Amino acid sequence: MRNYELSMLLNPSLQEEEAMLILQQTANLFQESQGIIQAQSLLGKRNLPAPIMKQKEAYLGYLMATVPPESIAQIEKKLKDAKEVLRFILTIKKYRAMKTKAPRLRKVQKPLAKEGVTEPKMEIADIDKKIEEMIEKTQ
Repeated sequence: MRNYELSMLLNPSLQEEEAMLILQQTANLFQESQGIIQAQSLLGKRNLPAPIMKQKEAYLGYLMATVPPESIAQIEKKLKDAKEVLRFILTIKKYRAMKTKAPRLRKVQKPLAKEGVTEPKMEIADIDKKIEEMIEKTQ
């Protein structure tokens, strides 16, 4: 089963009820092919940017369905034969998982000195003795 989107232009000489009936018949066509209708709507009469079959306006119908791919050829053939349908486009609807960004972690500053533990303070004389011992070891 695949998700499909059908957009179709219907003859403007039809009444709105007749256009809705044709959209319902198209939905029934999908259901007869073991399809599941997810959404359908008639979006009203629209002006066309260029004439289609000498028509300057048409009803715009929209249908979303899940259908087995084997039955698509039969559905397209019936839509081509329908004289009320000026044009249609049937596309595969792909659902993509949205990418999410990982949350940014703030760097935690390390404490300068551990709490409760204090190092004994050294005097300058003690530091000098340590330095002299290190020098003697290297020689």
